[in-house]
Amino acid sequence: MRRRLALSAAAVTTMVVIAFLIPLAFLVRVLATQRATDNAQIEAQTLAGTLVGGINNSHNNPDPSHPISTSGLDQANRQSLTDAVKALNAQGSRHATVFLADGTAVGPAVDGGAPLKLAQRRRPTQAFTADVGSGRAVLIPVSVLPSGENQTVSADTPVNVVYVLVSGSVLNRGVVGAWVLLCALGIALVGLSVLLADRLARALVRPMRDLRQVTHRLEQGDLSARVTPAGPAEVAGVGHAVNLLAERIGELVADAREAAADVSHRLRTPLTSLRLDAEGLEDPFERARLSADVDALEHAISQVIHEARQPKRLVGLRHCDLVATTKARTAFWAALAEVQNRPCAVDLPGQPIEVGATSSDLAAALDSLVNNVFRHTPEGTGFRIIGRRVTDGGLLVVEDDGSGFPPGLRPSRGKSTVGSTGLGLDIARRVAERCGGSLRLAASPTGGARVELTLGSSPLPDPDGIPLPEPASDADPADRAKSGRADRAERAERAERAERAERAERPDSEADDPVTDAIETAGADEPADVTDPRVEEARRAAQEPLPTES
Repeated sequence: MRRRLALSAAAVTTMVVIAFLIPLAFLVRVLATQRATDNAQIEAQTLAGTLVGGINNSHNNPDPSHPISTSGLDQANRQSLTDAVKALNAQGSRHATVFLADGTAVGPAVDGGAPLKLAQRRRPTQAFTADVGSGRAVLIPVSVLPSGENQTVSADTPVNVVYVLVSGSVLNRGVVGAWVLLCALGIALVGLSVLLADRLARALVRPMRDLRQVTHRLEQGDLSARVTPAGPAEVAGVGHAVNLLAERIGELVADAREAAADVSHRLRTPLTSLRLDAEGLEDPFERARLSADVDALEHAISQVIHEARQPKRLVGLRHCDLVATTKARTAFWAALAEVQNRPCAVDLPGQPIEVGATSSDLAAALDSLVNNVFRHTPEGTGFRIIGRRVTDGGLLVVEDDGSGFPPGLRPSRGKSTVGSTGLGLDIARRVAERCGGSLRLAASPTGGARVELTLGSSPLPDPDGIPLPEPASDADPADRAKSGRADRAERAERAERAERAERAERPDSEADDPVTDAIETAGADEPADVTDPRVEEARRAAQEPLPTES
């Protein structure tokens, strides 16, 4: 913008300068020519006066020893005229010659040509100018008769002619210098206009550049960025409005975090009731299983509260191993896949792949993608989880053998065409974008859905982020999942042993109970067969980590 304003000012000023300089240059040339011609006329009149005085002196004071010639001059006055012509020509600016009526000339020999013949036929004292080559000549006819006498001039009356020639160099003297001065003045005016336009543009562009930088910082999540209002009133008003907008956004984000933390905290009360209800179950196996699910749900709620209370994303330790995190989560989903007879294939490299996301974020993204497979495909549909190393990061792929995505599907937060919350794909997309990656939807080789999650190796910089250690709950998802599974398995085993001991002590009348027989038949190997499907759905929802806000 600054350059465009300067160029516009230069173009407009140049046109104006040219419009004035061209006529002014012609005027300078005309004035120079007129000045040289006027000086030549003055010199010609001076010589004409000298000639008239000599003629009068020759007739009024005749000298018998010096007869008067046809030109009206005697010898003495002719010499005086010659001296005057030499003095004038000695200046070198013009060339003066007096053509006498007797056919002689006083001064440099020049060819008067047609102007001289014209002057010899004119009335005396009628001066005129004529262009001769590149110069100009001034001619003044002078009568050979003395002043005061009755002069009857006819076409045959001889006259003397004063001839002053002005060369072209004299006519144009000073013109080139004036033109150079005008051009310099025009260039100076153009330069001054460009300088003024640049100053004006800088006063406009600088606050707009600062405004752009602040908006970019706000876009990157730095809600503390503020504009210093400057420049014209309109630009300063925009800066003030941006500051108010940033303050309002900060208030809304803070309110949203507090609301999320408050909602999560309010869930603790019904969660406590749920725990008490689970502890009150008579069936030890169900009591142990539901207690484990409540523990998982309580851990997820605690994580949501922690993330919501944390105003800024951690920097520096926002890295995790894609392979280890994926293995930890697929161990959980593989067990559920086995219950629903879903073929589950996991293809991961043997070497770690470091990506710029926390383990909890990556686990939440993977869980949301796999959960979509369980929600939107029938039981028995297989799926695959693939991890690959790519340039500057890793690639995580989740694909299934279902019917694929609807035509023209574009992930949008909170919107779904299949009756879900519409948050699963958006969670994965945000996790990828936080570390400079992306989410891509495609079709799997079998015609099902394929989601490619590209993750960068470094998290995007947060302007006000502070390198702090990650919470202990996010330190090692593999160890946490492993310990959780071991704890739940141990509880289930203790419950199973207690249940078998209880069945051994029951009366024979209770042995034929169909529910008891089903539980006894299922045992610990097939717990899902005797569990209500709604319980299994609640169990999966309890195991799904909640997303964190950036």
